[in-house]
Amino acid sequence: MIRILLVDDEPQFRTHMTTLLDWQAHGFSLQTASSARAALACLEAEEYDIVFTDMNMPNMSGVELIRQCRQRECGAVFVALSGFSDYAYVRESLTCGAVDYLLKNDLTETSLLNFLDQLRDKIASTRTRRDLDSSLRMDMIRQNCRHILLADTAEAEEFRALLKELDFPLLDGRVSLCVFEVDNFSDVAARLSRSPAQMERLKRSLLSTCQSVIDDCGAGVAVGMGESARYALLFSGGRTASTLFQMQCAANVMGRVRSSLSKLLNINCTFAAGAFDQTFSTLHECYLRSCAALGASCRQACPPSPARRSATMTSKTSSRRSPPAAPDTFGSS
Repeated sequence: MIRILLVDDEPQFRTHMTTLLDWQAHGFSLQTASSARAALACLEAEEYDIVFTDMNMPNMSGVELIRQCRQRECGAVFVALSGFSDYAYVRESLTCGAVDYLLKNDLTETSLLNFLDQLRDKIASTRTRRDLDSSLRMDMIRQNCRHILLADTAEAEEFRALLKELDFPLLDGRVSLCVFEVDNFSDVAARLSRSPAQMERLKRSLLSTCQSVIDDCGAGVAVGMGESARYALLFSGGRTASTLFQMQCAANVMGRVRSSLSKLLNINCTFAAGAFDQTFSTLHECYLRSCAALGASCRQACPPSPARRSATMTSKTSSRRSPPAAPDTFGSS
């Protein structure tokens, strides 16, 4: 389904466009906004493939809407809507990044469908590029997060800078770390030893399931810790400073991950969790203590630090910090 946002301050025209064709029957979903500022709020909350915007609107014009969306790296395709007297606006909108323009008075069901069919390939290309960018962004975060967890280094500020550079919402509020292991992983590995591809699919499914739960509960990242059966979950429940709230948020995430993995993949897990502040400075020690709470040998579980795989962060070594208090541990499944 191709998602379309129509931005126009005239109620009659919004109604006309809504009823001009059966949008869903042709593979489109249509939402409307009565102003450019309302459109910005919509685009902030959801992703759209196409934005049809009127050029001449009060308070903020369609040209300014397109300009601001491009500054925010919005991935939608923009199309200018114009009356006959708005050509100067249309020309400026094309300069700002609109792919085309339509004259309101000339719109018919047939002409609109023909135009949308021409946009399908461009939208497919934009979606592919957006999905690829999102995947590469998450891979970079996971690689650097894994390095911070495994390596006793003073790179917390670099990690924080990376999250800010990638506009990753883990920076909002206090952050919690949960660590879990798949129960009887050696048995699972033995069953799939003759099918490495199937084992990789299982690991990807496990990671994807965890990430979906985190995204639904707030913001964060699920990280596979190398070849072992161990995974780490970093997430933020918001800006609430209450320790009790943070513990409840952690318990909710772990409970939902445990339930989802059991139902979807028939996998049982054992969890441990420890809370820490926004600076990420105690992340490595927190991970070690969570490993210890799982009953594993932390030093044996943590191999030598991997080579850096991102030029974004530079390697700097410092003395050990005093370890934080032992984490709250939640019982095994």
